[in-house]
Amino acid sequence: MDPAPHRYGFVFRAVVLILSLAAHGILSKYIYAHPPVGVPSEQSETGGMIMYYGGDMVEIVLIFLFC
Repeated sequence: MDPAPHRYGFVFRAVVLILSLAAHGILSKYIYAHPPVGVPSEQSETGGMIMYYGGDMVEIVLIFLFC
């Protein structure tokens, strides 16, 4: 038996990966520019930078593994 008999096509999976990379970048920039309530701006900026640049490293590894 095939564990995933109805897998989505490569194009669909590539589009979902690209959209998730874009959403990650937008979220990290939003957190950097607009800190959540109760979070000091310095912590928000640091967290946004870590999320943005650290996420780039993770994304590069994911693209390498998937492609």
